[in-house]
Amino acid sequence: MDGQCFDTLVSMAPTDIALGLILGPIGTPASWIPQHLKMLRLKSCDGMSSTTFVGLLFTFSCAVSNALILHWRQIRLCGGGGGNELACQPSLLSMYQLVAMLVCVAPFPFYFLLYGADKGSREHRALRRRVVVTCTFGATVLAIAIGASMAEPCTPWLTSFANVLGLAAALSSAVQWAPQVLATYRAKSTGAVSLFSFSIQVRPAPPARPPARPPARPPARAVPRHLVRKGMASTDLPAPSACALLLPDFGRLPPFLFSGVRLA
Repeated sequence: MDGQCFDTLVSMAPTDIALGLILGPIGTPASWIPQHLKMLRLKSCDGMSSTTFVGLLFTFSCAVSNALILHWRQIRLCGGGGGNELACQPSLLSMYQLVAMLVCVAPFPFYFLLYGADKGSREHRALRRRVVVTCTFGATVLAIAIGASMAEPCTPWLTSFANVLGLAAALSSAVQWAPQVLATYRAKSTGAVSLFSFSIQVRPAPPARPPARPPARPPARAVPRHLVRKGMASTDLPAPSACALLLPDFGRLPPFLFSGVRLA
């Protein structure tokens, strides 16, 4: 299971690093600023779906926890001194973007508590419970990710936990915008939604995935018995290229030709 964690650093050209910063840790917060400013200026959540923005908090809590677990060895390499602090940053750009997104979306559920339904109403109490449950869940998985990784990174159960969190984040991100689309359609108005903010949204990096394992080598092709002479060693067999030239490709011939014939 150790191979499922990112334990090597990535080198990038300075221009690629600059582009990654603009589109990631810098571009992500900048794309949410208009939405924050509009809600604070209007002191309203009209036309906005609390389910979507609570779902955003859930999604990025899972995604950041997933990234912390799978990138923990890279984080250690970056913090180990030796002058690698700047050279190792390209390896963590995707994680920085996820953390920036979590910080940006975290205030939205609290805006709904402040400017949404009337305090004391049934809708407000239900929203408060959802926000408390989501915040508690997010804090718990982040604490598990950091604490367990500090104790012993990339254990089998921890990488399995990271994969579950990544799957949860992917499923949540696939459906989280449906309530907002439905709310806008019903209201026939964008309300407090900032069209400028949503038009410049920078797509966050997907949850970290472990590096793919190299494909297994196909098994050696069996050699027909009539080609093996008595006392011939395996190293004395014709080379594969010679076999390909001298023998037909038995796998492409009709099977009825081999009825009653047993090869290899």
